[in-house]
Amino acid sequence: MSWGYDCPFNVRDIEKTLGNPCNYVFCFDRIQAQAYRNQGFDTVYHLPLGINAKRYENIRLSSEQRSKYGSQVSFIGSLYEGQYPYYHRDFHRLCKGLYGCSY
Repeated sequence: MSWGYDCPFNVRDIEKTLGNPCNYVFCFDRIQAQAYRNQGFDTVYHLPLGINAKRYENIRLSSEQRSKYGSQVSFIGSLYEGQYPYYHRDFHRLCKGLYGCSY
């Protein structure tokens, strides 16, 4: 059983993993989960990311802290070296870096 927090999954040959009937995979992205289910992977399910809501209810911020750090949505990414360079290595040279993308 696994609970994926990457979107898309950061796993080489993900179809082998999803195709193994012993593997139950839960992913936070509902659309990604449905796309895999539509491809016939019956053991893929949607499960939202969990938080400790009680902990967040107890955090008190000053007005200054709230204006400095507050936002409606935040995301922290790229905290590790992933497999994406592997996936993009075969892109045609014209696709690499096109429109400011950096793969």
